[in-house]
Amino acid sequence: MRNYQMVFSDIDGTLLDTDNHITRRTLAAVRALPARGVSFVVISARSPAGIRTVLTEYGLKCPLVAYSGGLILDECGKTLYSRGMSRQCAEEVLQYLEGLRCGLCWNLFTPEEWLVKDKRDPRARREERFVGAQSREGSLADLPNGAEVSKILCMCAEEKIKEAEERIKERFSALSVVRSADTLLEIMAPGVNKAAAMDVLCGMLGTDAAHAVAFGDNYNDVEMLRHAGCGVAMENAPEEVKRQAARVTLDNDHDGIWHALLRLGLADPA
Repeated sequence: MRNYQMVFSDIDGTLLDTDNHITRRTLAAVRALPARGVSFVVISARSPAGIRTVLTEYGLKCPLVAYSGGLILDECGKTLYSRGMSRQCAEEVLQYLEGLRCGLCWNLFTPEEWLVKDKRDPRARREERFVGAQSREGSLADLPNGAEVSKILCMCAEEKIKEAEERIKERFSALSVVRSADTLLEIMAPGVNKAAAMDVLCGMLGTDAAHAVAFGDNYNDVEMLRHAGCGVAMENAPEEVKRQAARVTLDNDHDGIWHALLRLGLADPA
């Protein structure tokens, strides 16, 4: 059996169940990983604030990867790595999004802030409740000079999101553009994805992705699932995502992470 040294886990649809809780056996398993000499890392499209709500609630102290790989913080909140797009690039993207006329709601994220086009938009308010973090209404003009844009998030109806994704990819082919949910489209700087962030953090900790296990459930997890020594998709993932993983475990409502870690010798029986 391979000597796994790191476990990376997505949050929504993976670490959290459909009620936004970590199931009992999964929580016990990830808490016990450091005692086995294995580092646990959460890796998500969420902002740092949205990730910290989960870590704080469950008493987890670990490195975090935010914005699908655009920002890495250590367990104390120190920035280890940040890669965002320039203000000029972000402005071009926003102008293009406005021209699509598909009823989308855009959000701007920096390493520290979350700006939303219209704070009254029910989609933005729903996202605030979901991640347990607060946005503020604003635009690029409200950011300080030299501010780096970590991510642009588009909220759009499910029936229009694929068309928006295709058109944005065609217009901005160098940027990382990927869906993180049926109604959410993430736009990041070139080369930003979870696999690249995995390589960065593994290198800092003296190991490599071949000695990592990765858990995910959506399209922004695909590169990570392919790249890890053992990529594990949740049963609740789309079929296209599951086909990219080395293994498929139980869904996020039935201790899928614990079940896979048990089979890998990284967790104890319940």
